[in-house]
Amino acid sequence: MRNNLNLKTVVQNRIGSVIRFMMTSSVACFTATLSNWMDYQYYWNGTIYRTQTVDFNILSHTLPTKLSYALQKKDLDELQETLNSSYGFFGLVVTDCRIEEKNCLNQKILYSTKSYRSWKTQLKPEDLLLYPYDLLRNPPPLLTESKYDSPRTEERTDTGKENAGRIIGRVYYIRGISPSFLEDYQRWVKKPLSTSGAHKDYSLTMALFLVGGFASWIIIEFLIYKRKIQEQLHQNKLEHTDKQYKKLLYQFKQELKRNQNKQEEVSLQLPDQQRKIDELHHHNQILIQRISKLNNDLNSQSSNQNNKLEELKLLKKQLLESQQRESEAKNNVNNFYSLINDLKQREKSNIQRIKTLEQQSSQLKNLNASLITLEPNGQDLDITQLRDELGMENILNEGVIKSIFYRDRYLFGKGASILANILTGNWLKSTSYIKIKVLEKDNTPAHLRKYELENCLNQFTNKGIIVKVEVQPLSCRDYFDHARLLEIERTDGQKYQIIFDQGMDFIQFNLSSNTYSIKTPTYLTIIKQN
Repeated sequence: MRNNLNLKTVVQNRIGSVIRFMMTSSVACFTATLSNWMDYQYYWNGTIYRTQTVDFNILSHTLPTKLSYALQKKDLDELQETLNSSYGFFGLVVTDCRIEEKNCLNQKILYSTKSYRSWKTQLKPEDLLLYPYDLLRNPPPLLTESKYDSPRTEERTDTGKENAGRIIGRVYYIRGISPSFLEDYQRWVKKPLSTSGAHKDYSLTMALFLVGGFASWIIIEFLIYKRKIQEQLHQNKLEHTDKQYKKLLYQFKQELKRNQNKQEEVSLQLPDQQRKIDELHHHNQILIQRISKLNNDLNSQSSNQNNKLEELKLLKKQLLESQQRESEAKNNVNNFYSLINDLKQREKSNIQRIKTLEQQSSQLKNLNASLITLEPNGQDLDITQLRDELGMENILNEGVIKSIFYRDRYLFGKGASILANILTGNWLKSTSYIKIKVLEKDNTPAHLRKYELENCLNQFTNKGIIVKVEVQPLSCRDYFDHARLLEIERTDGQKYQIIFDQGMDFIQFNLSSNTYSIKTPTYLTIIKQN
């Protein structure tokens, strides 16, 4: 089943990668086409248009003279060769119009540039009125009557000069018709290696965008792969932590079950022990009555006193032994009751631990949490090793601490000293703030409990760090959360929650070697809050 799921995931990943490749390629092609459309506009409506403007301006200064002379000499071959000198990219048309007015309705085309291009196939005599022209004269004109002021100018302007002579015709300048972008693009697609016109720019632009699209696809795939790896690592961590939670839950539930079974076993023994006490007590009362009767007999009779003295001595001995057995039975019962109370306390503690653990386990998927289990292994740890064992070394070392809050209803002097040693370091500054919240202790005034803890935390106050100890009244114990919670906030805004199973009681300080050790099995949960 798992292999099938893995195969399905691989197939989905491959399909997703192919789809993303097609999408990035499509976007790259579409963007390149837009860019090529701009290249098309720049080339045909920019470069070519201005080039033809320059050509027409040059021809306006030279062509009327030559064509007029050729017509005068009737050298039609030279005239046609001159008209064909544009190679058909644009048109030169000679008509028979002999008037100066622009509108020459009945003119006829005498000669024109030979070309297969669309400007020639679409040309009609009545359309000539739309194009610029120069007059042909006899004698040939010398002066330029119209010109373009710049390559970007669309209309010609009069120079103010006028040639003398009889008008013998006109020469019209016909701009070449640009192919549509779709036509030009289709020709390039058929021959992508063509360098004609804007095709070279098309090829370069498309290549650049495709390379960019491929690079984008590679980057996207890498980021997705990296994210999946992180998700897999996080999932593995969650699964590992979940297994640890389940293991601890199983252990706690088994311990709870053993405690309950022990309670039941002890409870079943209590009636027998109580019955035994009652029997012994009744037997003792009988012995006391017999001893009292013998004493009375001895005081009133003188005969058989020796025998009765022996009997009295024996009864007293039996009474003493029976009273000892009764006392032992009562002690056993008291021990049973103490054991039951102890088991009930353990049961209550285990139920609370199970409840806390189940809450943490249910929140695990929504939190960046990690579980650390600790077992007593007899190893002596210095304070740095202890912090590392608790998963706190990096948390404290990676920044300056802004505030620390610790809540533990059962924190006392020894635990407070260990906590202070764990938290002390260069990460604490005079601007740091520490708050400790505990529960009032039976038969100990709140101010004495506060004074005791403040003395254990004086290594902070000696460094100018603000420390506040809050003792919650015992009457409010139901509102005091059972979980031992340590909250750490750094100046970089990063926050951590560390939830202890047993507070500081699981750590033992070895005074002789100034080291620490784990004395009982426990666990703690570290939650990184973003």
